[in-house]
Amino acid sequence: MMNEEPYFSLEVREEWKQFFSQQALAYLKSAQDKILYSILDINGFYSVQKAIDDSYKEWNRKLMKGGLSGSVSDVLPHDAVSYFGGDVPTELLLDKIHLNFFSTIHSFFDTYAQFLYRTLFPKDNVPSKLYFYNVKDKISSDSTMVSVEKAIEQYTSQSTYSYISDMDNTNKHSRHVSPETTIFLNDGEQQTDVPAFQKGKRSHDKQPMQDLLEDSTALVKGFFNDVTTEVLKYVRTNKGL
Repeated sequence: MMNEEPYFSLEVREEWKQFFSQQALAYLKSAQDKILYSILDINGFYSVQKAIDDSYKEWNRKLMKGGLSGSVSDVLPHDAVSYFGGDVPTELLLDKIHLNFFSTIHSFFDTYAQFLYRTLFPKDNVPSKLYFYNVKDKISSDSTMVSVEKAIEQYTSQSTYSYISDMDNTNKHSRHVSPETTIFLNDGEQQTDVPAFQKGKRSHDKQPMQDLLEDSTALVKGFFNDVTTEVLKYVRTNKGL
């Protein structure tokens, strides 16, 4: 588990206000917020993991004192977390976190695309349906935007980007991929994995859920910071053209 909670600033910089239109800035802020929402999901995951760990420690304490008796379910660690006044199975909460996380972090890119289009192509009419890949292709076709294109490609070429897209589309349009938690009763070690799955021709191996959440968040944070920096440089250079 990470020693420190992931951090992301929600500051709206003054230079953004100077060079980006109010409408574009609203979409940039919305994309920024979605990164924070993903971090909140990560913190929710940490909380569930801590609850499982605390349950094991209490179970182990009673076991060492010889105080466990009853049915099988009674003598195993409690597999639920207090949630808004009631106990909710940890499996259900992990499903909820997983679904919310990948839906939010995938939608980040389409929201950010609205910012890109309005900033880089201000004279063009915005299509009624605008997706990230459309804007990415339009940027790639403009020879003056090579630096922006490279900043985008630095992240979209990573396997984590494909995983985010495939996972969210699988969850939305097929059976959702449920995390699986194993706890070893001899020492309390726990492992929550996301099972292997396939989307089209791409196959994804089983991976630790914590790694997926942290790596995916790191990718969108880096994307936001680096691409926004390059867009700002471009607008500064070409302002008034």
